[in-house]
Amino acid sequence: MSLSERTASAVKTSKLLTAAALSSAQRNSRRMIFWVTFVIMAFFTVYGGFIPETIGGVRLTIMQRALTGEPFSIIALVSVYGIGALTLIGLALGRVSLSAFGPPLMWLGSGVLLSIAVGYTYTSNALSAASLLVISGLLLGTRGLIGGYIAALVAAAIALSRREALGAVTGAEFATLVNLTLQYSGLTLLIYLYNRVSQAQTAETARRASADQARLIAIAGGIA
Repeated sequence: MSLSERTASAVKTSKLLTAAALSSAQRNSRRMIFWVTFVIMAFFTVYGGFIPETIGGVRLTIMQRALTGEPFSIIALVSVYGIGALTLIGLALGRVSLSAFGPPLMWLGSGVLLSIAVGYTYTSNALSAASLLVISGLLLGTRGLIGGYIAALVAAAIALSRREALGAVTGAEFATLVNLTLQYSGLTLLIYLYNRVSQAQTAETARRASADQARLIAIAGGIA
């Protein structure tokens, strides 16, 4: 075998190894998107179908409220099951990057929207936006994290402004907004740092792959 043939064979082998690594990373992303989508749909089905809440003096589940025509509940149902189905179809078609937008949109239209509807009456309501930050940051990286952060702040502002209409004004809305802004900012920074470390590890893996490719070419040349 000539030098050029050995070199070409080494390069081909290296490219196959790199492609396998990339394919593995894509499979991992697909699994994460699938399971996040599945968990959101499963938990929403249990919570929305079997756990009633008292809102406006009426105790109903989310699905029962949707049947009465309550708009927030209808949007939540469409977001979870409609966007969820599209996300799963996208994964089946191999559209991983596009499907990554599914879970954040599902949660924005369900958990976050339903929390806005009650004006963040309970402390736990504010956790829905925090969950959006985590989902967006992990699945969409920095751009998703920025979008999730903006959405969280807007959601908090709208929810707190609804308290007057709901008759739940406490007089501490501004202080609550400042507090939530600080909490969301801290969480956003932590997720950003986590993503940076992950990206650095990925870059190191790519560097090692390039070094291995160079060694394979050198070995092929030495054998020739």
